[in-house]
Amino acid sequence: MTAVIIDDEKYSVDALISRLEPFDDIIVKGYAANGRDGLALVRDIMPDVLFLDVELPDISGLDFLECMHRLDGGRCKVVMYTAYDSFMLSAFRGKAFDYLVKPVCDDELDIVVRRLREDLGATFSSELSDEAEVAQLIAGHNRDEGVRQIGSGRFVVYIGMSDFCVIRFDDLCMFSYNSAQRCWNAVVAGHDSAVRLKRGVGSDAILSLDERLCKVSNRHIINLDYLMEVVGSTCRFYPPFDAIKDVQVGRFFRKRLIERLAAI
Repeated sequence: MTAVIIDDEKYSVDALISRLEPFDDIIVKGYAANGRDGLALVRDIMPDVLFLDVELPDISGLDFLECMHRLDGGRCKVVMYTAYDSFMLSAFRGKAFDYLVKPVCDDELDIVVRRLREDLGATFSSELSDEAEVAQLIAGHNRDEGVRQIGSGRFVVYIGMSDFCVIRFDDLCMFSYNSAQRCWNAVVAGHDSAVRLKRGVGSDAILSLDERLCKVSNRHIINLDYLMEVVGSTCRFYPPFDAIKDVQVGRFFRKRLIERLAAI
């Protein structure tokens, strides 16, 4: 499993790396000393495990945790660690996977790693169970649909006669309609350009993929999990989609958006 450490105390980082070295199945891919760099690192590496200090110089670890869940939908297992155990309750309310107190005790770390192995192993097995359905779709079944959910928060997009793309819903920001190409495009984390759907895939088919999708105009269907705020009529999104500034809420769609947000 891949791991990332975010902590502004270099000696604590070095100590944790040293403690993790005996675990052959854990590879520390990098570390950051603040929240901003940490979010960028997580976005680039998409680790299985994140060891997160509660107190960072630019953001609290608990606020970082909220951003993390919007970034990857909770896929990464976050282990918070600090010298102050009073943060424990808040950490778990923020959906951290587990908790360690500095200085890290080997026995406690053993327990956390064992839990990580069990949890990630179960997740991996669940993902493998989807492969049969993915293989069936790739072989040609339901290809004419153009887009279809395949379980475990994933869906298949066919972009040609033989080309396809498997997308995790938690990586999806929105679908935008390209009038010149007469098709919908999916804006997805980790893709340099939008993923183009086949012509003929309509907004109803897209909206049926997940209840978190909401149509905000004739040109845009957004993932509500990434919506941070609406300023005027402009949608602003959480990282890694914070550079998107051109999504407008249509006058006839505003009421429906407010109703959807109120129901969350």
